[in-house]
Amino acid sequence: MPIGPKITDDVKRIIAEVYLQHKDWVAKQVMAEVHTRLRKDNPHVKPNWPGLSATQIELKKIRKRADEKSPESKGLDRPWSIGTLTEYDIPPEALPKVLEVQKQSQARLGVSLTIRQARWVGRLHAYTTGIEKLRLLSFQYSMREKVSEIAGVANDTTDIDGYLNN
Repeated sequence: MPIGPKITDDVKRIIAEVYLQHKDWVAKQVMAEVHTRLRKDNPHVKPNWPGLSATQIELKKIRKRADEKSPESKGLDRPWSIGTLTEYDIPPEALPKVLEVQKQSQARLGVSLTIRQARWVGRLHAYTTGIEKLRLLSFQYSMREKVSEIAGVANDTTDIDGYLNN
């Protein structure tokens, strides 16, 4: 019988995000980071919630979903290149921005844009002009997409959407 409140979708997302950022962490480390993130946004959250047992149960589900991702979903996390357009289409008018974001990602972080991120650049390119902002937003949206998939919750981006008009 659970002691604390039911694990909400928001907490599932946080657990999944911590897992993606630290795949080698054990449940106790994930739980500590979840506590830190929860209390940062809301200092009145019940102390020691979620507990270790609840975190372990959710983490087990998340790991299982991550292992069972479809080949198509796994393919989205490969590096993007012009050649991937044969398999993953991006609107032609978005390509200049995708290439600029790709260049900035490589220059600033030393990493290539993923196909998933490039698709988000393609979706968002008309809503923001700054390349750095577009890079950050494409990263946030793609991360949320992955997190939602392995957490088994809806891909709610309401908190990110407000940054599009700023």
